[in-house]
This record gives sequence, structure tokens and C-alpha cells, in this order.
Amino acid sequence: MAEYIPVVKQAHAFREISQDFTTPEEIFREAIANSLDAYARHLWLRTSVAEQRGRELVLIDLSDDGIGMNAKSIEAFLNLSDSQKPDSIPTGMMKRRMTGYKGHGTKIYYNSEKLEVLSYDGRSKPIWCEIDDPRGELSESRVPKAKIEEVDVDFLTRRRGEWGFQELGESPGTSVRVSGYHGNTKSGLEHARLRDHITWFTRWGSWEGKLCDVSGIQRPEVEDLRKCHLYLRGLGVGSYTEMPFGHVFPNSDCTDIRQLRGKDEVDPLKYYVKTWGFHDVPLSKNPDKAIDFLFAIEGEGARREYNDMLRRQRRPRTPGDYLSEERYGLWLGCDFVPVQRFNEWVSEHSEYTRMHAFVNCDALELTANRNSVENTPAELLADIEEKVRAIFASEIAESDEYLKFQSELLAIERHRAATKEGADYKRRLRRLSAKEYAEIKGVTFYSPDTETDLIALAAGAQALLPDLLPFIVRDYDSHFGFDGLAARNKVLAINETQHLFVEFKTELVREFNHTFDCLEAILCWKSRIRDGEIVSDLGGKTGTYRITSHGDVKTRMIVRADSSKNVEVIVLKELLEQRGYSFHPVGE
Repeated sequence: MAEYIPVVKQAHAFREISQDFTTPEEIFREAIANSLDAYARHLWLRTSVAEQRGRELVLIDLSDDGIGMNAKSIEAFLNLSDSQKPDSIPTGMMKRRMTGYKGHGTKIYYNSEKLEVLSYDGRSKPIWCEIDDPRGELSESRVPKAKIEEVDVDFLTRRRGEWGFQELGESPGTSVRVSGYHGNTKSGLEHARLRDHITWFTRWGSWEGKLCDVSGIQRPEVEDLRKCHLYLRGLGVGSYTEMPFGHVFPNSDCTDIRQLRGKDEVDPLKYYVKTWGFHDVPLSKNPDKAIDFLFAIEGEGARREYNDMLRRQRRPRTPGDYLSEERYGLWLGCDFVPVQRFNEWVSEHSEYTRMHAFVNCDALELTANRNSVENTPAELLADIEEKVRAIFASEIAESDEYLKFQSELLAIERHRAATKEGADYKRRLRRLSAKEYAEIKGVTFYSPDTETDLIALAAGAQALLPDLLPFIVRDYDSHFGFDGLAARNKVLAINETQHLFVEFKTELVREFNHTFDCLEAILCWKSRIRDGEIVSDLGGKTGTYRITSHGDVKTRMIVRADSSKNVEVIVLKELLEQRGYSFHPVGE
């Protein structure tokens, strides 16, 4: 048999990877990972808008003082599935975990109109690299050509100054400029939005430091990174903001309900904070692998003290803001970067919004864009879930703090229910006073506000006046489908007659939310449709509303052009008034 080695269509692969990252913010996640892998101690991240040939051009500048690149290593930076990491720890530095291995992340830079890289490793000559219109080249199935040139130190310092990174001087480091990134979009590059993204979804927002604090352990890399500096300038601000390393949490736990009532007497749990940490926990079926687990209960008020991106009532919406249920919960990830939520592992839907929890497992296998853990073997995910559930059940759910929280939550909910019931009682009294009533054979009936009210009125009236309706309703169900199952023949037994659907409507309107097929009649309290108007059903079929008079008696039908079966319309209020039962205001 002949042998054949499959080939990769390079341009197609580059294009798919570069466009696989869905939001503009993700470029900063990749840049931060690369800089920290390069042992950078200072990072500068900047977005700006420049005028170029009469149009606005969005610029993204990413710079660091890491170990830099030379003519050989920059090729790996540009290649697909080629990632070179430092083979030794720089002098005076502490070993760091390497977070990028697939060589996919930097391909996000190719989704742009121009890519420029300036780097210096302190030993070889500085490197200048330029790629013109990488996105355009890939769209025409061509791999972009990179121009790589060794430059002198004067060129290095001059270009760094032009880009606003003169702090680097002649020291090692890398600067990347991406022009016209992601369709030249500005959305997603606002300062507050970038700051939030970095805090939540990048290595700089690692929650490992909080785990160390809560668990009382020390991890050298955390202490090292806490001494590093990241400066951010997104769109909409004129200067850099320094962001401390690590994810943001409330300053401290607070579980004293009496103290919390000083902040909110009605709902002190808005400011309740309790955090648990579990480190290096071996998995049950994969004991060679371990997880770290951080779980916190946080009230909405406590969150709003540190998270400006949470949406607030009576405050204008801001780009990228969100509700607690859209962001908080239980996140699973690796390298202490959240990737995907699995709230159902430890909570019902109604409870996960109070959770601020993370699980880390470095054995996870992520998709190329690092937005999903779906490449991880199902058996490993099941093992992680089992361990998280076990820890939650034995160490958290049974703890005094959690039980106290649940007890107080139940008390607050009962108080709310009682308050709500009181308010509902007053509301219903007001509604009752606005109703009309009629006496039918000594029984008082009230005008209906809902379909359920109408069903009750019709059933009661028919019990007292058996010949009121031209059919008898034998079964009611207001939850699904048509409301009533009726029979025209009132004498025959249930299993001896043909049964028909009847729909109840407090007010009949021209857009009917069921189909006319199978429908025998509509029983409504009132109708505002005029003779000759068109009525449409849920399936788009139409009929003409026809009213005919025989003395004082009116007959109403929805006449269907597509069927010989018309739909009878009965107005119950009118029918009762014809029998002499008039409705009067309750106040009378």
C-alpha cells in the first residue's frame, strides 16, 4: 500500500486560530501570559486611537521587561504550534509556572491590519519584526510574511521612546504593537471593561493568593508576583492605572449577624462574607492529580463595595457591566485562571448567585482559545466534580458558619414572605373593591380579572344555571393547551359523546394565542372586536369576526375561509345580563 502523510493547509489553520478568540479583551489574556512566562516584572498594556489616512485606527500596545527574544526565538513566537519557554531561571528570579504550550495564543495578533514586534534579550542584537496586513493575507489563503531584522541599540531605544515605553531604556524586554485589531473595534477595549477582564480571566487575576491567605500556606511564586507591577490604560482614560496582582475579593470575612445589621437591618446577609480554602487535594480516581478549591459566600452588598462592574438600579448602563448571576458562581480552570462555570456541582440555581468560588486543576485540557475545558477526558472531569461535591458536603455545608448562614437566610425569607403576604393582602383588597358583582340564585359572583377567575365564574354559574351555555365543560386545565374540554350533548355519559375544546379569555383580542384547529368555542368575559375585523391564530391562520343579531340576542362567530368549521364566540357577561343578572360595582 502506498503511504500518504496528510498535510496542514497552513493559511487556513492560521486564520481559524487567529479568529477563534471571540472577544477583543482576550488579546490581553494572551499578552499577560506571555509576559509572565518571560519573567517580566513590569507590564504595560495600552489601547489608543490614532489618525491614519483620514480614518481612526485602534492601536494596542503590549510591553514588558521580560527576558526578550532573539532572531531564533521570535520565529517560534510567529509560528503556529511552536512555543519556546525559558530553559533556565533568570539570575535573581524565582521559578514560575509556564502557562502557554500550544503556540496558539500569539496567533491572536494575526487578526489585525499590522503587527510590529520589538524585542531585546540583552545578549544578542535587538530584533525588529513587522507583518503587514496579516488578516488580509490570511483571508486570501496566504500565510503572512514576516520581515525580521536585527537592529542596533539606538534603534531600540528610539522606537521604545516613540511608543511611550522609554522606561525600558536599553534593558531586555518585548514590545508588541497591534494595529486595527479585531476589525478595528473599540468595543471591549474600554478601560473599566479591560480592568475587569484582567481581574477575572487572566493570570494576573489569579486567585491563588487568596487561597494562600485563607489556607495559611505560602507559595513562593505568589509572593514573587505580588511584587510585580502591571499598568493599564484602556480607552476613555488619559493615564495608566496600576493593578495589583491577584483576583479581587472582599477585604475580610464577616459572619457576625449583629454587626452586619448595622449595615442593613432588614437583610444583613447582603454583607455576609465567609471563605473556605482547600489546597493540593488529591482526586479519588486519579490520585496523581490534585485540585485547589476556594469557596466563598458573598452578599450582594459586599460585592458592590469592591466590584464597580456590577449593574445597579437607577444607574445608567455601562459597557460590559453585568448581574451577579452572569458572572459569579463556581468556575473551573487551570493556572488559577477561570475557564468555565459548573454551578450545578454545589448549588441549586437560586443559590449560586451568592457563590464566589473557583476550582483549579492543572491537568485540564483546554480548547485552543482557552474558553472551554471540553477537551478534558470525561472521566477526569467526573473525578473533579465528585471531589468538589464531597468537599462541599463534608467541609462547607456542615460547618457552623454555613449552617448559620442558611438559618439566617431562611429567617429573612420567611420575613419577606410574611411582608409580601401582607402587601399582597392589601393589593387584593384594592382589586376586590374595583370588581363588580352579581347575585345568582343567592350566590355572589365577582367579575373576573384572569382566565382562572373566568373559569371559576363559568363553572359556578353553569352549576346554578345548567342551560346557560350550549355545552357542558367536563374538564378544566389552565396550565397547558386549551382551558376546557366540553360536550354539546349534556345528557350522554362521558365515554358516549364527542368532546370539544373550549378556550377561556377575559378579553378577546384580534391576535389569538392558540390555533383555530380543534377549537369549538371561545368563552370570553368581554370582546372589543368589531364585526368584519380579521382575527389571526398562533399559526398565522385568519378568520373574519362576524356578529349577527336575532332580536336582542347576538351570535358571534370567527368565520374561517380555509375551513368549514367556524369558531363560536360566547360573551359570558352579555349572556348573564340577558338572563337578568347584572353586575354592579362592589362599592354599591
